[in-house]
Amino acid sequence: MVLIDEEGTRIHAQVEEDLMKKHLTVLKEGEAVSINTFQLKDYLGEFRTNPYPYKITFFRTTKVKAADDFLEYYPEKYVLNFEEIISGKLDKNI
Repeated sequence: MVLIDEEGTRIHAQVEEDLMKKHLTVLKEGEAVSINTFQLKDYLGEFRTNPYPYKITFFRTTKVKAADDFLEYYPEKYVLNFEEIISGKLDKNI
């Protein structure tokens, strides 16, 4: 499965076959969802769906629910570039 935001940024998500039934009713194309208790892993391998170096892996405890209150627009002050976050250079006191 590949998750895509409205800007076209894609990240691969891996859901084991025995966990698919649990999430199929919520994971729908074009719908915003909230996902918790997952792992971000290195995305290695010969056959990749995108160049992003990480993928999301679901656990048995992963919960997915519709994000009904998801805003169409978030002010820029609430969103940071992922590269800035992982660089460790941001002021953690703000």
